[in-house]
Amino acid sequence: MRTSAQIKKAIAASYKAAMRLDTLGMPVIVTRDSGQEEHSKLTQLPWTLGHGAWVAVVEGIRGGYDCARIRPGPQASGNPPKGATTSADGEDMRTLFTAASTLGVRFDRGGA
Repeated sequence: MRTSAQIKKAIAASYKAAMRLDTLGMPVIVTRDSGQEEHSKLTQLPWTLGHGAWVAVVEGIRGGYDCARIRPGPQASGNPPKGATTSADGEDMRTLFTAASTLGVRFDRGGA
C-alpha cells in the first residue's frame, strides 16, 4: 500500500507532465504498461480524476491515460503541428492547476 507522501509525489509528477501537454494534435510518446514506447498524438487535453491523477486522451488508446506516462514527442520546429489547436488564454491549464491545488499538492509551476 502506498503512503500519503508517495501518492502526493505521484500526483505532482502527473501534474507536471500534464502541464507539458497543452496543444491538441501535438505529437506525443506514450509509455505502455509493457514499457514499450509508441508515438501518437494528443486528442484531448489533460484533466484530473477525483483522486488527483492527471489523465489525457491520445490517439490509439481508449480512455484517459496517465500523464506521467505521456511526454511531448519530437517536432521539427517550435510551432504547433498543422491543424493543432490550443486554448486561447490557457483557461484549461488554469482549471487543472486550481484542481490540483485544492488537493493540497505542492509543486513548482516552472519548466521541467
